[in-house]
Amino acid sequence: LSQVPRKSVQGLWAELLLISLSSNSVSLIRAWHLSPLDKYDFSENNQRIEVKSSTTGKREHHFLLEQLNPQSGINVLVSSILVERVGTGMSISELVDIIRSKISSDPNKLLHVDRIVGLTLGRKWQSATKDRFNYELAKKSIAFYSSRAIPCINPDLPKGISDVHFVVDLIDTPVIDKKLLKSGSGIFQAVSKY
Repeated sequence: LSQVPRKSVQGLWAELLLISLSSNSVSLIRAWHLSPLDKYDFSENNQRIEVKSSTTGKREHHFLLEQLNPQSGINVLVSSILVERVGTGMSISELVDIIRSKISSDPNKLLHVDRIVGLTLGRKWQSATKDRFNYELAKKSIAFYSSRAIPCINPDLPKGISDVHFVVDLIDTPVIDKKLLKSGSGIFQAVSKY
């Protein structure tokens, strides 16, 4: 808790929202990154989920080139969530309480949630618990995209260039029908049911 924060409060809140809404929170927690600096937020077998959030009302998100160009055989699902800070919204602490009630019989999962929240927020954990976001707006705004459908720059970079970041507007990117996710398996199916 004395470390520098590794991710925005908004980004962590969006990840926790997805876990709290999941039909299988245990599966998502098991797949949740061990470090806030991991390439993807959730990883299980050949499935990856990257959670993106925006406060602008537009689905404009920052990506690493590597996130949209996974290794062969890896399927990446991008979850886009629109968030709004509001004084009467839900805090990270309240989302964690919802998750804890769903996994109360599994002390290892409880510890994992606390560990990731602590690592992510670092020394800002006390002030971060005061930030509140519009729960209903965020819940209704959740949309899923295949990484293959998201516009991307050419991954064949000139020699010496690495760590490429860019912003993508998903306005013209097709949304994945939740019915397709529901008929699937693993963590993709877990995020389709809420």
